Amino acid sequence: MNTFKKDLACNISLIVVLAFTVCHLVLISLNLFSVTNFNLYEDFNYLVAYLFIIFSLALYIFGFFITKIKGLAFPAWLRIMFYFAFFVFTNTFYILGWHQNIIAVAFMFAYLGFCIGVVSLSVFYNAQKDDKNRLKSSKKFILTSVFFYSVGASSLLVLIITAIKAFFFPEYVMTDILVFVVEMCSMLLVIIALTIAFSLSLDKSKTFINSCLVKYVPISSARKSVKEK
Repeated sequence: MNTFKKDLACNISLIVVLAFTVCHLVLISLNLFSVTNFNLYEDFNYLVAYLFIIFSLALYIFGFFITKIKGLAFPAWLRIMFYFAFFVFTNTFYILGWHQNIIAVAFMFAYLGFCIGVVSLSVFYNAQKDDKNRLKSSKKFILTSVFFYSVGASSLLVLIITAIKAFFFPEYVMTDILVFVVEMCSMLLVIIALTIAFSLSLDKSKTFINSCLVKYVPISSARKSVKEK
């Protein structure tokens, strides 16, 4: 698939999730004004639902513009997965009450763990490569660094989320501790699996690890490469 087709697929995906978000907004608004009468769960809050819609739109805009930064090359499948995943984890999760389901929450944090693993790999790769895109570190050091970077970032994220929930909902502190364990274990399991997959990929064709990389090529380096050719 050439660059044009990849960008087209990503842009179509973004349009689709934006259309879904608008439909979601319309349905919630109709229900709020009693035009429709969908049965929502007892603790459903329309203000929170609208905030999640705004948050998801901000994520889409952020995701779109960051891919337009010159020198950054994002895998198309990661961009498409990002758009659809965050529509589910913001809009769908709340309106269906999945945020109260421990299995659904574990699935969401497993996805976040995957994202953190990919970001850690990409940051490490771009920081350690030389002018010829060759890594200056050993395979063992690469995998160890990516693993610990991912675990550290995941732990910080879960701690921040747990602290926020404990501050606003102190009556659920014990529940938050149990949820914290589930969230952390979900992310950790995914990071371990991802590190193993990266290791196997490095030993073989490197197809998987390359397909997960967000690569950065400075504009000056790209121009120099073109001139040399």
